[in-house]
Amino acid sequence: MVKAEIKELLFDFRDYTVEVTQTSPASESSTDNPLYETLDRVLKSMDPKAKMIPTMLTGATDSRGFRNKGTIAYGFHPMAPIANLSEFMGRIHGHDERIASDSLLFGIQVLHKVLRDFCG
Repeated sequence: MVKAEIKELLFDFRDYTVEVTQTSPASESSTDNPLYETLDRVLKSMDPKAKMIPTMLTGATDSRGFRNKGTIAYGFHPMAPIANLSEFMGRIHGHDERIASDSLLFGIQVLHKVLRDFCG
């Protein structure tokens, strides 16, 4: 359990209390389905060097609620290739969070094609 691991790591610090205030089980969506295949195919058609990389993060999104009801949900956010990774990482969740306009346009084009291919 995470609480026991925290206590072990903080062994030298005697005056502390570990309190769990919120928890929810991890959720995931399968990658073996027509939606994921469409996302992958469209992304590669827009950028042949692109690669879908399934990832689980330590944060949480509203997607877990959809998944808990049996709906497929992905945190799919296609962006144009990034020239300067350190600059990009400095923009994420910062006080002035933003993406480059070419990445926004690329993402819109990919999602538009996904909708046309998957729903059309």
